[in-house]
Amino acid sequence: MNDLKIQDQTLDSREVAEMMEVNHFDLTRKIKKHIEYLIDGGESNFALSDFFQETSYLSEQNKEILNYQITRKGCELLAHKMTGRKGTQFTAKYIQKFHAMEKHIASGIPLSEMKASIETIAEDIFQRKADEISSVMDEYYRPTHKHKLGISQYIKNRLGVGATQDEYELVKQRVLLKLDATKWEDIPVETLKDSLNIIDESIRVIKLDRQVNQISIFE
Repeated sequence: MNDLKIQDQTLDSREVAEMMEVNHFDLTRKIKKHIEYLIDGGESNFALSDFFQETSYLSEQNKEILNYQITRKGCELLAHKMTGRKGTQFTAKYIQKFHAMEKHIASGIPLSEMKASIETIAEDIFQRKADEISSVMDEYYRPTHKHKLGISQYIKNRLGVGATQDEYELVKQRVLLKLDATKWEDIPVETLKDSLNIIDESIRVIKLDRQVNQISIFE
């Protein structure tokens, strides 16, 4: 049973074209010519499906395109006339492909299931790497001098005319406490941008405190 499954394994002609470093249309023309020779005047002396199995696929324009599923024998036939670097590399590539498929079959795990598992693992690895990069970027992308000037100016403008340096420092101190930091440079820029509500709330608290103090002076 396993021998039959191994024999039935094929490669898509689009993949084979990439492996051969040729245009897919040129490859299908070459395969047609091989099929003509195999048929030998109208009566095939060979089982064509042992080499090439005609199929098709839909292009992005929803057009049906001729395609082939190519067996190991078919790859051997295509490689027969290839010489030099390309010939050697193509032979090595298709041998590795079929060897990998045979290992999947021997393991008893369906190829589709193995592919889905590999894709899931790849997605997990990609996501972890993306999270790591994002974390590193977030860690090192701290407020610049320009950012700090912008924050300071924003606070002073919101405090209004008559604001003192002490009030600015109180707002800054309250914001840093809320964000668990000791200076602006401790806070990633994106976190700081998302914390305008904390800054505004701190300004409001200080301005209320200012009003209370002014009332107490005149009482």
